[in-house]
Amino acid sequence: MENWVEQCKIYVSPNIHSNSILHCGYHENGVIANSSDYLGLRAGNGKGLIMDMYNRCKNRPAHNISDEEVVSFISSFTNGTVHGYVAIYEFILHYLKNNMTARVLLCTKTQGGIRQLVSHCIGEDKIITLDVGKTYQYKQIYFIPVTEMHFSDSFWKKNNHACMKLLVNPEFDNGGKHHLCVMKTEECNTNVGVISVKDASAFCEKNNLYFLRPVTHNEINTANLIWNCESIVFSWGTSYYKNLRYIGDKCKKIYVIVSDGFIEQYNSRKRPHFRPNSHVYKTYRNADVKYIICKGGYANLTIEHMEAHGIVHDHCVYTDE
Repeated sequence: MENWVEQCKIYVSPNIHSNSILHCGYHENGVIANSSDYLGLRAGNGKGLIMDMYNRCKNRPAHNISDEEVVSFISSFTNGTVHGYVAIYEFILHYLKNNMTARVLLCTKTQGGIRQLVSHCIGEDKIITLDVGKTYQYKQIYFIPVTEMHFSDSFWKKNNHACMKLLVNPEFDNGGKHHLCVMKTEECNTNVGVISVKDASAFCEKNNLYFLRPVTHNEINTANLIWNCESIVFSWGTSYYKNLRYIGDKCKKIYVIVSDGFIEQYNSRKRPHFRPNSHVYKTYRNADVKYIICKGGYANLTIEHMEAHGIVHDHCVYTDE
């Protein structure tokens, strides 16, 4: 395979650039193009940052030299965000489709949910965890090009059956948790759109919803709970973009709360002629979708209010086909 790079070094910076991870693979001829995936494309100065880092660390001796052949599963957003989850699905599907058997590289900055997906789909014994701030050298590293950033409809229609086949357990017991709520209650990579745990808990109790917090569920359980739910409330952002894709045929109602910090982004995405794959829907699979702008007072918000006053976007109906 042409993406194998011989005598390759890899380095992950201990510093986070915004909500991204700065990292690169390199050898004596310079940086490997695919190793830092889309950071250079997303940020105007991304390529310059990568080259600066390369110039600082290219002459450092490797902390560990191995004659092993490995596959890099580290992306610019391995620490989370929807971009990191899109990348890991690309990595996993590419790895499995090509019947690869080599161990894979993650790092100590990799978010728990992303690591859980790799462990579940590839095997925990296949994971090598790199420390940040150290240089590693391998006999060969395989870099998988990242082509997708936003969990677009086109990407999901192409890959949803393969992804959900890996994740869905037909024998899964949801314990009667049919009506769910997924909200951003931790700062994670940014503090935009964070709803306090107290308000989110009060909202769920008021509306008889199960509060599905990623910090208390691994990614596989999260996927199966959502796949089997009958209704769900999301807060706009990664909680919505990523977890929406786990919706199954049983779901009939989806409500999306757009908090104050995301109103501008939502407004830009609700115009599909400007933003293809905008993640704004009238229906998603079998579920009706409504959006509500809320600048606070989440604890007092009700399903009845969202049903009566939620915004319906007639332009986009999503099906898997």
